Amino acid sequence: MRNLKMPALVALSAAIAACTVGPDYVRPDVSTPAHFARAEATSSADVAAPMGEKSDAEFWRGFNDPQLSALVDAALAANHDLRIALANYD
Repeated sequence: MRNLKMPALVALSAAIAACTVGPDYVRPDVSTPAHFARAEATSSADVAAPMGEKSDAEFWRGFNDPQLSALVDAALAANHDLRIALANYD
C-alpha cells in the first residue's frame, strides 16, 4: 500500500507545480477606451423594429406564422413571470 502512495504523491505534486506561474510573469497592460466609439450615435429608440413591426416585444409576428404566434400568445397568457417581465420591458 505504501508503495502506491509515494508515486501518486509525487505525480500529484508535479501536476500542481506545473500549474503555477513563474516569478517572471508580468501582467500585460491593455489600454481600453472609456466608452464605445459609437455609443452616442444610436440608441434602441432610434433603431427601427425588425420587419416593420411596431415593437420589439412582438418580433415573432414578422414571420407571419399563425402557429408560432398562437404558441407565444399561449405562453404569455399562462406565464405570469413573462407578463411581468414584458410589462417592465415596455
